[in-house]
Amino acid sequence: MPGRSYKPDKKLWTIPDSQSSVNAFLENLYQTNEFTTEEKENSTAGFTQGKIGQGITSSQELQKLKEILLTRHYSPRTIENYLFWAKKFLQVHRDSKSGGQNQINAFLTNLAVNENVSASTQNQALAALLFFFRFVRGEEPENFTNLIHAKNKKRAPVVLTKKKSLR
Repeated sequence: MPGRSYKPDKKLWTIPDSQSSVNAFLENLYQTNEFTTEEKENSTAGFTQGKIGQGITSSQELQKLKEILLTRHYSPRTIENYLFWAKKFLQVHRDSKSGGQNQINAFLTNLAVNENVSASTQNQALAALLFFFRFVRGEEPENFTNLIHAKNKKRAPVVLTKKKSLR
């Protein structure tokens, strides 16, 4: 594994946080035959190169998303939520050959206006879509400079006090 280093004090190996490291790591997993997928032959080339309309289907993109999340040790609930939001996005924008800022903003606006989701739910969907575009489609976050970030409502604290008796 290129770029790996051992930390004797923590007794663990570290690898660089890069797409090439993820691809090399997955290729090593495939070679052990302990970890398999239908796309074994496309494991190193497909993560950043392919897009819908270029031979990669949305179900293949969702499978890649799941593999990357598992490789990075995300929690099962986070994986479930990220897959949900990516799947929902791909259902709405299935004909889109290139996603991006306008499609994400339209999707988030629809969530807020038509589906009346909370600000935290909208931000969770945004985080999932940013991860999806960065690691599955290979589009960098600096291309997404004008994304909608929902703001939580500010609420004044409610203070309850006991009534003082006049005795």
